[in-house]
Amino acid sequence: MPIFKAAENKKCHGKGGFKTSPKFTLAYITRPDKAAIVSSQYLNDDMDYARQLEDTKRLWNKGLAANSRKFYHFIHSFSTYDSITPEEAHEITEELCCRSFPDSEFVIATHTDTEHIHSHIVINSVSCITGKMLRISPDAYTTIKDLSNELAEERGLTAVDFRKPSSEPVRQSQAERQIIMRGGTSWKQELCEVIDLAVDNTDNMTDFEAYVGKYGVEIPRNTAKTISFKHPEKKKAIRGDKLGANYTKAALEERLSHVYVAEPVLERDMDDENERTRRKTEIKASLSAGDRMLVEMIEPYTAGKTTFMDVLGGIMQWCEDVQKRAAELKRRDEEARRRRSADAR
Repeated sequence: MPIFKAAENKKCHGKGGFKTSPKFTLAYITRPDKAAIVSSQYLNDDMDYARQLEDTKRLWNKGLAANSRKFYHFIHSFSTYDSITPEEAHEITEELCCRSFPDSEFVIATHTDTEHIHSHIVINSVSCITGKMLRISPDAYTTIKDLSNELAEERGLTAVDFRKPSSEPVRQSQAERQIIMRGGTSWKQELCEVIDLAVDNTDNMTDFEAYVGKYGVEIPRNTAKTISFKHPEKKKAIRGDKLGANYTKAALEERLSHVYVAEPVLERDMDDENERTRRKTEIKASLSAGDRMLVEMIEPYTAGKTTFMDVLGGIMQWCEDVQKRAAELKRRDEEARRRRSADAR
């Protein structure tokens, strides 16, 4: 029973479109401790994905404005009742994306860190083939869900009629399933997201409780073996094991024990960093638009480098990546031409 849904984004009305850089989303979905398989379309897997998506926007001069959609983020989830492997889940998601977004760059990362296997999908908002902005209408969204069901049935998996209440013995209520099918987030999902955020930012149970409390989440029961959470809009609490294997008391203690806590930054270091930032801003402001764009493209390659040779090495690496990117774009163009020629026949 695969479910294709948009990642929550209240600013874009739940359609999965984001107006910020995909850098942090891509860094999260490709984390080695979460992703078992990562693949892409029209991208070099040995280079930075976010930078390549940005290069495409600059090439076509689309999607660069602050209020422009930068990428789409979807999640393709599979039921535990189907006993699917990560490889099978990834293969189905790849076919779904290739057929739904044939002219778009995308990254697929299949996660196995929860009780159900799921694939994250990040799609560039600008087509690398046509240069057009990607638009996903409600009808197109429904078509993708239908294709997901079709691919599932072809492989003998259970399908879900998202237009009707499901009869499957799933943990969500009917109302929650309706929210998920529309690309929104149920209250249980919201709880999991707050808990995950707290785990990423704390390293002990006391701080963990204080952190979730900032979001109005209460922990009415916390014993040696069990823990429960109360959503701010709900009257009753829910046990962690009802949210999934990653939210039991034992699992949370294990996850908290492996959190990396960054060392505090010295005030002197902050002053130096603020001065460097101020000087960089002044210098950039004095440049022409073209020179400023060039500096911003090279900047990631020279960040943190202090000696001339290190900076020069970073610039040379940038030149090498630009050549690789140009070769990749040329290959895409030739592939698109062959495809159009084949269609014409």
